[in-house]
Amino acid sequence: MSDDVYDSDDYYPPSPPLTPVTIRYRDNSPVDRERMQEVEDEPLNLFPGVEHTGSSGLDGERDYLSHAQRDELNSRPTSILSPIAPPPTEPRRRLSSPQSRNTSTISDNSEPESQFTRTPLPAKNQPTAASEHLGENSKPRRGRQRKWDLPMLLRGSEVIACPDSGAEANFMSRETATSLGLNSEVDEEYSEVFVLGNGKPIASVGRVVIECSFARDPKENNTCLFHIFRVLVVPLIMGAKFLRETETFTRYKSRLQERAWSANLPLQVMHINGAKERFNCFLDSRLVFANADTGSEMDLMSKTYAESLVGRPIKPLESDTEVQFADGSTAKLVGQIPSRFSLHESSSWTMKWFYVLAGLSCDVLLGDETLEDIDAFNLESSICLGEDDDSLSGLNIILWLKRPERLLANWGRLEGLRRPPKRQGSTGLFPLYLIFRG
Repeated sequence: MSDDVYDSDDYYPPSPPLTPVTIRYRDNSPVDRERMQEVEDEPLNLFPGVEHTGSSGLDGERDYLSHAQRDELNSRPTSILSPIAPPPTEPRRRLSSPQSRNTSTISDNSEPESQFTRTPLPAKNQPTAASEHLGENSKPRRGRQRKWDLPMLLRGSEVIACPDSGAEANFMSRETATSLGLNSEVDEEYSEVFVLGNGKPIASVGRVVIECSFARDPKENNTCLFHIFRVLVVPLIMGAKFLRETETFTRYKSRLQERAWSANLPLQVMHINGAKERFNCFLDSRLVFANADTGSEMDLMSKTYAESLVGRPIKPLESDTEVQFADGSTAKLVGQIPSRFSLHESSSWTMKWFYVLAGLSCDVLLGDETLEDIDAFNLESSICLGEDDDSLSGLNIILWLKRPERLLANWGRLEGLRRPPKRQGSTGLFPLYLIFRG
């Protein structure tokens, strides 16, 4: 070695060749290391069809895939994953507008929704653009293709009655009275004036008192008073007082009989004077005392009340649609109008369509479908009770014409007209108490 050249070997021994080193750490953590796995590492045995090579990873037991290999086996990107909607458990029904609703039935084949695709309900007092413009120039919608009858037994014969919570009393057609042999028992001195759905007065020809019972529960006998009409679109109507006292809509619903909807026959809607009781609800955050009528198969609004709503123009129907009242007379619907409906001022609302009828003897009438949807007879809601006065009772039984639509029904009072004086022994008319529990 020369004195002027530096060589490290003169001072240090040569370095040994590099050898693999396995670094081992002491694990003092309480977590079970065997169950730990990095987020980005996916064991091969989680993928079907991939062979285990036997090479060892950190724990000597599992093989791992690179990002590229994982992407080949999984079509989803490994970096950004969008939430995947779970399969729906069952189809969801969608509420549709009068325009989009199927004219024969409610379809259950709508596209199912999940928790990721479901559109949230709009906040209170915040109508959506779609809800405000649905149903323009649409036809009156059909609801459920069924209705409920109440089979009654009178003089040993079964008579199909319409159970009508909007009727103040019980009614019978002259034809039914004749077929039951009751003409000689009809007291024609007790004639009263009622009001049709369009405000037209109509007088009964008398009344009859008869024992009756339920065809599906014949053990219970009741003495009922029926007002007789020369023309009535149904054989028999059982009113709110009778239905309430017998608990037909609450405790004994088994007495009712379902009747299938037929497109070949006009559907019937019964509504007899119920102006003495109102169901409190809110339309566009405005308190409304509506008539609750199981005899009506559609929600109605008077033209006068509809015109008082600011920013709610009445939308005309596609074509003239006539309805038939209890005496066979007819009238045309004016149109339809949307409104935000809720049971309480602070509760959530739904957009509901009301069909407008000129001369309707009440502001708002809730039909059987709405009453069923809100389970009205099992709700406790505030009600407005009117007192018995000399105003006319109203009889509102309405039939759809030209189409197999549902019957409309409503009832009210006709100011200025008076009843005949009450005679001794006459029961007169009593205040009704239609109580909604819940």
